[in-house]
Amino acid sequence: MTTIKKQNSAKNIHHQNKAKTNYSNKQVKGLLFAPYGELKKNTCLVNWDRITIVGNLLAELNKSTLLRLGWKEKENIKGYAQQFELMRKRKRVATLIRNKHSGCNLWRLDTSNHLTESDKEKLTKTAQLMQDNIHITRLDLAFDFINCEYSGMKHKFYKSGTSQALFLDRRGTLETLYTGKQYSSIRYCYYNKLKERKQKRACIPEDYETWERIELRLKGQKVNEWITQATKMLKCFKLPTIETNSQLKGTTKLILISIIEQPERINNLSSKRTRAKYRKLIKKYNGFNTDLQELALDELNKRIPELNKELLDFDSRLITQLFSID
Repeated sequence: MTTIKKQNSAKNIHHQNKAKTNYSNKQVKGLLFAPYGELKKNTCLVNWDRITIVGNLLAELNKSTLLRLGWKEKENIKGYAQQFELMRKRKRVATLIRNKHSGCNLWRLDTSNHLTESDKEKLTKTAQLMQDNIHITRLDLAFDFINCEYSGMKHKFYKSGTSQALFLDRRGTLETLYTGKQYSSIRYCYYNKLKERKQKRACIPEDYETWERIELRLKGQKVNEWITQATKMLKCFKLPTIETNSQLKGTTKLILISIIEQPERINNLSSKRTRAKYRKLIKKYNGFNTDLQELALDELNKRIPELNKELLDFDSRLITQLFSID
C-alpha cells in the first residue's frame, strides 16, 4: 500500500527557501570510517551511515574514563548514570544509553555520521570498555548518487507486498520515499540529500549539482545479512521508462504503469497467468532504466572488504557476527 504524505506548509517552505546555502570547495567528510574520494560525474559513494552496538558496560566503574574521552552525562537517577552524549562543538556525534529493560549494565552505543578521526578513536575506546555480550543491533548503509545522469528523484523501489510512504514537496516532486514500516527489521529510504542539507544550512561542495541517497536500514538479526540485503535493495531500485518504451504496446503498457504506481494492484488482475506475466516483465526490467542500480552494485562489490574492516575497526570482537552472513 502506498501512502502519500502532505507537503510542508507554505510558511515553512518559504523559510527554508530563504535560508542561505553554505557552499564550500571542500569535499564533504566521509561517513563513519570512510572518507569521500575525488568527485567525478556519475559518482556513487557507499558508506556506513549509522552503527548501533550493545554490550555490558560498568558505567559507574568506568565513569571517569568516559568523561576523559569527552562523554557528557545527560541523565542521572539516584546516582546511576542513564545516558551520555559525545559532542563536537554543538554537534552530537554519538549517544550512550543504558538499556533499562535488559539489565542494569547493558548499554547501547549509537553513532551518527560524518565522524572525525578523533571521534572514531573515542568511540573505539568506548566500545572496548564493554565487557561482553557485545553485538550489532542496527546498521544503516548509505548509497550516495552525486551528479548522476538520471537524477531528479524519479527512481522507485519495486518490492512487492511492502508498504510505501511518499513525501512530496508543494510542486508534487518526490522528496522522500520509504519502503517498509518504521519498526520493521528491513527498511529502504530514498531522498534528496542535497535539498536536506540546504534546508539545514549544512556545508555543500560547490561541484555537487545533484545529490540523491538511498539507505538500507537493518535491525536485529538482519544486520548479519547486510551484504545480501543491500544487494536485494539495489535490485529493487529502478527508474520507470515505460511511457517511452516502444517494445510495450497498448493495454500492456497501461496495466504495467498502473502496477508500478501501486504494486498492490497486481492482485486485481484476472488470472494467475496474467499476474505471472506482469511480475516477469518487472523482473526482467522491461520499461526500466537500471543504470544507477548497476553503478551502485559495482561500487558495493568493490567496497565490501573495506566496509567489513570499518566495522571491525570499531571493535574486533564483532568478527564472529560480521562473518556469519548467509
